[in-house]
Amino acid sequence: MKLILMRHAEAEPASAGRDSERALTAEGQAMARRMGRLVLNTGWKLREIRHSPLLRTSQTARCVSENFVPEPEMISEQRLAPGSGPAEATEMLSQADPNDVLLWILHAPDIAGIAAYLTGARASGYFFSPGTMLALMVPHAGPGNALQIWHLPPDYLPK
Repeated sequence: MKLILMRHAEAEPASAGRDSERALTAEGQAMARRMGRLVLNTGWKLREIRHSPLLRTSQTARCVSENFVPEPEMISEQRLAPGSGPAEATEMLSQADPNDVLLWILHAPDIAGIAAYLTGARASGYFFSPGTMLALMVPHAGPGNALQIWHLPPDYLPK
């Protein structure tokens, strides 16, 4: 299966209110749309988008999925909430079909930990600025067996 890990796009500053209610900025919405076009242009058939329960990840998911027909299933997933461990999050992969293309939208620093867990690399080797995606080929659930396809921040895509 293919798994795309994405850090949520740019959100309001933490001082803007409760962390769980921080919304995307206008630039964050544009970032997420650019990244959505990237995934759409791969030709991959995105089946589902799982995101943490926080507002900024659900907004990122909606912006990413705007041009997909049919629209991928959207799932708010507690196992992607801030502070979740990589083993807990990646247990979701054991239920996926080998032909699936999945997108998970979550938070730093957890996203680097999940990437490291799946690839066997060090978490410090992954940097996820807001909106960055990492595409992986995951032959089966478990640590250390994923192959990195690409790792790209939205700044490298045309606006």
